Amino acid sequence: MIYLDNAATSWPKPPEVLKAMTDVLEHAGGNPGRSGHRLSIAAARVIYDTREEIARFFGISVTVVLTLEIWKWRLSLLRDLLWLRTPAMW
Repeated sequence: MIYLDNAATSWPKPPEVLKAMTDVLEHAGGNPGRSGHRLSIAAARVIYDTREEIARFFGISVTVVLTLEIWKWRLSLLRDLLWLRTPAMW
């Protein structure tokens, strides 16, 4: 397994991560895909550009990256639903 989300939980953050986070918070602070205003569109652009960069890095299509994200979300939801149904919780 390759863990590509190290910057989400590690501390201290690399300077590049801090710069990218600051830039997004200052220039793209809207909800991506939830509205049509400038900040929302800027946030959506950051996400799409990141997906394109990941796809180029691994030599796959942006559709594959998006599909992997959707499956991760579905598996997480399924895990949570199964955890809620365990007898220890009843």
